Amino acid sequence: MIPLEAAGLAGLAALGAFFARRTPAYASAVGALGLFAAAGVALIVPWGQTLVVGQVVVTDAPFVRAVIAAAAGSTALLCLIAAVLAPEVELPIAAGVVVGGLAVALSLSDASTAIVLGGAVGFLGLVGARGAWSGAFRQLAFVPAVALLVVLVAGAKVIAGEAAVSDAAIVLGALLGVAFVARLASVPVHAAPLRLARGASLPLVPLHAALLPIAFVLPALAWLAGSPVAAAFPGSWLQPVLVSIGGATIVLAALAMFVQNDFGALIAVHTIGDLGLVLVGLGTGGAALPQIAVWLIGVALIRMAMAGWAMIVAERSGSRTIRGSRGWVHLAPLSLPAFAVAVVVGVGWPGSLLFEARRQILEGAVPGTMGVILTAASITTALGYVRVLWTGLRHAPEGQRAVRFPWSWRLERWTASLLAIGIGLIPAAIAAGLTGLDSVAATWRPFAGP
Repeated sequence: MIPLEAAGLAGLAALGAFFARRTPAYASAVGALGLFAAAGVALIVPWGQTLVVGQVVVTDAPFVRAVIAAAAGSTALLCLIAAVLAPEVELPIAAGVVVGGLAVALSLSDASTAIVLGGAVGFLGLVGARGAWSGAFRQLAFVPAVALLVVLVAGAKVIAGEAAVSDAAIVLGALLGVAFVARLASVPVHAAPLRLARGASLPLVPLHAALLPIAFVLPALAWLAGSPVAAAFPGSWLQPVLVSIGGATIVLAALAMFVQNDFGALIAVHTIGDLGLVLVGLGTGGAALPQIAVWLIGVALIRMAMAGWAMIVAERSGSRTIRGSRGWVHLAPLSLPAFAVAVVVGVGWPGSLLFEARRQILEGAVPGTMGVILTAASITTALGYVRVLWTGLRHAPEGQRAVRFPWSWRLERWTASLLAIGIGLIPAAIAAGLTGLDSVAATWRPFAGP
């Protein structure tokens, strides 16, 4: 019952932001309030009973609560940063829909319903993002359509007696693989989300690139992990194909980080490289599901922290590009801790939860030297931020340094910087093992029923 209550509060946050869209700052604040309420329900309210809704069972699992709390809390802080610096109505609407859909999709006992709902969230979550309703998004919108079509066709064949349940499952798994690659923005379909990242507002980028995939990928991956399809991956021709696509994504993303100039594209490329690990891990047949779940959540939260930093720098320097933000460390010194937290937690350190999850996924799927190389390539992706730091340490243009802002503006930037640091502290706590996310992910048994 708790996931439904949290989803309802997140939905109310989106609805409230929609009705307050004429005042974007107020809409962002309303959306943040509803998301904070959803996070509070997931953290504080006593355990709820299993709820039967028709043929579907809604379960209250510790892992689902952890995901709801982390996603809702981080997006709420991001909405507050937007309310302070660059108010917009699209962010709180999209955030409310995504968090609500994520809560329901992860708590359903029926795989088909959860997968279709998770795919639909990717579509509905961006309806409010008017600026993102472009050709790039339309290319990504086929993912929920593929999931829905596959489930309907497979179900119709079973009802008509033309296929056994196992045959329908194989068809579903095979076509979901196509949707996996598209939703994860892996090679060779990475160009669409990259164009979307350059055109969308900065706070929407981590929702597009990192949080939305969780709503679709985790239910689909959980279903595949317990199906005959995943059992056929290890040792078959599918494993090297998945490892090749995922490995190429990781390596090319590491190289692409050095040529990006737009902050949104930089965040998106790093996310694409990180999500390449999911395809590599899928080659193990679902054995790495707990590590993949932790990795996906950590990546999404770190990218939201980086988006908060990018908003602060863009507002102060007047540019969302690396070249145009010269001297950002001197112009907005409080943004440096937010940047450092996001980069350090993203790279990780030996023994940290995210660092070990990355290593276990890659070296478990590709033992030996190649696994070590892929792990190093994944870590190397963060070197793309060295350019950002170097640009920030340079002298700011004289015209920008000479500007004297009133105390109200300074207070707004200080507040935004503290909020960005707050977002980064959530994945930092996860990486340090303070949240117990790894233990609840290991015991998560989706689609198991009551």
